[in-house]
Amino acid sequence: MAPYDRSLRTLRHRLIEAGLPPRHARRVTRELADHHTDLLNELAAAAITGEDAVRTARQRLGALDDLEREILARDPRRSFVKRYPALAFPLGLPLLAALLVTVTLMGTIGLAEGLEAIGLGGQGLHLALVEGHYVFAGYLLVPLLGLYAGWTARDHHLAWYWPLCAALVIAVAGGLLFQTTLTPPVPGQAGSGAYEIGFHMADGLHVKSLWRLVSPFLSFALFLLWRPKDHMTV
Repeated sequence: MAPYDRSLRTLRHRLIEAGLPPRHARRVTRELADHHTDLLNELAAAAITGEDAVRTARQRLGALDDLEREILARDPRRSFVKRYPALAFPLGLPLLAALLVTVTLMGTIGLAEGLEAIGLGGQGLHLALVEGHYVFAGYLLVPLLGLYAGWTARDHHLAWYWPLCAALVIAVAGGLLFQTTLTPPVPGQAGSGAYEIGFHMADGLHVKSLWRLVSPFLSFALFLLWRPKDHMTV
């Protein structure tokens, strides 16, 4: 990695640590990298190359500290996740899960009714759509949320305990409180079969899904292996 690339990487990390949304930090450092390349090309056209060109380009762009202050002053937006991780993880992820389950269920019902309206429906197709949503809600959603929490923490340079907190919350919500039950219809019996999803707390606190209870911590383990250790906060 070239020295200026390393400097821009350091700048990007410092901007994220200061609260700038990661996508904005990446965008401004990418623009700086492009501007640095353009300057080197202009200097090369003027027969200035090597260390002289690199030094001149950096002088024109300015010092790293000055660039950081200028960028933060020009773009005062701060990441919600960085400012309020206690809200984004323990509260935000269960709300996101409820939203995803609701939206995908409504989409499944709407798709089934739409296909039936144009004559493409049928009990087999309806059952396949319901089974697809059952697999998503019952087996995929919770580990995907765990991976999303780890990726978000990594992207925002958050401490390791925030994705761990997220794993604990979605494990309890998914493994102990959320329940999915699919009863396939009996052939020849109209109206048989049922699909139930929701939170069930009145029947006691017991494990409703061992997979949903364990999978968030597997996602957290992947985060620990994947996270860049050189810019994680503590």
